[in-house]
Amino acid sequence: MVLGHDDAMMDVVERRRAGKEGALVQEHLGRMRASGVGLALLAVYVESAYKPFASLERAVRCLGGLLAELSGAGDEFFVVRNAGDLDRLREGSVGIVIALEGAEPLGATLDNLYVFHQAGVRSLGLTWNQRNLVADGIWETGGLTEFGRQVVSLSESLEILVDVSHLNERSFWDVAEVARKPFVASHSNARAVCDHPRNLTDDQIRAISRSGGVVGLNFYSPTLAPRDASIDDAVAHLRHMIAVAGEDHVALGPDFVDFMVEQTKRETGAPPQLTRGLESVECIPAFIEHLADLGFSEETLRKVLGSNFIRVLRRVLPRL
Repeated sequence: MVLGHDDAMMDVVERRRAGKEGALVQEHLGRMRASGVGLALLAVYVESAYKPFASLERAVRCLGGLLAELSGAGDEFFVVRNAGDLDRLREGSVGIVIALEGAEPLGATLDNLYVFHQAGVRSLGLTWNQRNLVADGIWETGGLTEFGRQVVSLSESLEILVDVSHLNERSFWDVAEVARKPFVASHSNARAVCDHPRNLTDDQIRAISRSGGVVGLNFYSPTLAPRDASIDDAVAHLRHMIAVAGEDHVALGPDFVDFMVEQTKRETGAPPQLTRGLESVECIPAFIEHLADLGFSEETLRKVLGSNFIRVLRRVLPRL
């Protein structure tokens, strides 16, 4: 199984700051493995408090923490740097694709993208909701900047996957115009089912399908339903996106936040909104069983749960 987006590193960085090491493997990757996850795109995310001036330092700290946590994990967990690494998934190891969520750490220079690539970053989410030097997110109305166009083109040249989750519509369509390779929305749902600005219109979903990419079904409650989302809402989005894009272009991008309860309370005064029946990675096996009971075929589940995202990665990542 493939998780197209996971925020575990936010928890890991907080624990490391408190002097607690080893959480990535012991807490998060262990739970993933027990739930049948073989590959996860782990997001290196810079919180708003660090933007823009401390973005690079924060991203490097997150990335360094990830690599440090993996350094003692042996062969059970490994960083995917090229398409050939995906073959190791058959051996039972859990692969990690390092994803940069938001291009703020790049600053105003393409040179930093080369550095992040050398450090192992293989997926780039251009924004996290707000505007940066690359593009506008869902809170603004502008599009991809000229620098942003250069970032998309260089990402494709370096064989880094371009992720359009968190972009507004104008930025999305600018990326679709520039992109020459498959691109993804790693954790986005269908606006026709839930009218949330993080979600995609049917035309956007079709554009991702035409590129050869995938849309990752997001389990974050506000993107599934206006309030009190449940597993049935996730199924409704899945059905709709398959109907629009075809079963070859839908995947999983859960965006679990169950481990961020205390942090979210501190920052917002309220706990994160969790989806009933999909609160954490441990719920995925039951979700799969539920889909099978609803009549989703074994072939459809095989594609959505992993093979679609792996196909995209094989097309985009370096062939070494």
